[in-house]
Amino acid sequence: MRGDMTRITKELDAWPESNEEMLVLIESFDRLQKKHVREYVLKLCVFSVPTTQAEIDAVLKAGDKLAIAAALHARKLDFWD
Repeated sequence: MRGDMTRITKELDAWPESNEEMLVLIESFDRLQKKHVREYVLKLCVFSVPTTQAEIDAVLKAGDKLAIAAALHARKLDFWD
């Protein structure tokens, strides 16, 4: 009866050092979400700032994924200014 069990929430706090690392992080996180959708509710924080599913989807669906990942990376860093 595993389908009736409550999914466990797991949070990943990442500190990507470059725009490229940010893109790899988003793509890896998306794969993990899809792989473990029945077991876990996964949440991503970047520089301890929560990342919404809409932000993740914007990167994944963009024509220029690196540019959108770079903009998201900058927004997360700017949170602390």
